[in-house]
Amino acid sequence: MARLDALLAECVATGAFGDAAVRDISNRSGRDWPWWGVAVTRTTGDGIDRRRIAAELTLHPAASGVPATWHASWGAREWRDVGTDDFRQNGDWTPEWTEPTAADLAETMHALLAAADRAVPEAGAQG
Repeated sequence: MARLDALLAECVATGAFGDAAVRDISNRSGRDWPWWGVAVTRTTGDGIDRRRIAAELTLHPAASGVPATWHASWGAREWRDVGTDDFRQNGDWTPEWTEPTAADLAETMHALLAAADRAVPEAGAQG
């Protein structure tokens, strides 16, 4: 996890990470299987209308002798004031790399946020 934390530190405040909230979503306890993860979220709004796009990367542990697996997911949602979502969509994929570099993390987060952004319909297209 320390190596991944160091790679993430290289990415924070740049590219996809630069204008978003970055959260550590890792499970570092010894009680359950530990995993490493990071979430990047961008929320925008004009008055009471809100839009959020988010991306998560997680490294899930595996049984002894089996390689761990990476999972990349994105989500997009729009809502008004305190009401229910007007729009929500999610997607995911498995990154092609197994030992990422800082560039891999940055490029994958950018691709995830771009997918979430593309999923949100244009203003007025829903109504």
